Amino acid sequence: MASIISSIKDLKPDMPYQGSVLVKIVAIGEKVEYTKNGEQKVFLPVAIADATGMIKAICYKSEIFKKFEVNKGVMIKRFIMNDKNCIVLTQRNKVTPAGNMEELDTEPLKAAAGVLVNPWCTT
Repeated sequence: MASIISSIKDLKPDMPYQGSVLVKIVAIGEKVEYTKNGEQKVFLPVAIADATGMIKAICYKSEIFKKFEVNKGVMIKRFIMNDKNCIVLTQRNKVTPAGNMEELDTEPLKAAAGVLVNPWCTT
């Protein structure tokens, strides 16, 4: 199983990554509603980490939202990176709960994760 950093460092924006990554949910932002082509949509920002680092994921698939729980692990299969260095999760992705990941200490990342999922927040 590859780490986030080693898996994505060479990805070009909008190029699919077909492998899997096991990550821990560090923080979950608030749902953001928006309109695209006259249709109401929603996305959820999530900070995810493994032993090598942390990155932001943007989930556009509302059925996945309930699978995200802080301090729990998820396996993410088939994702793309956008040009802002975020993992993008859509209908094509598979996200599977992976249980507790207490062995991965993300406490030092919590403040940065909060800013990552809520960039307008400064505390």
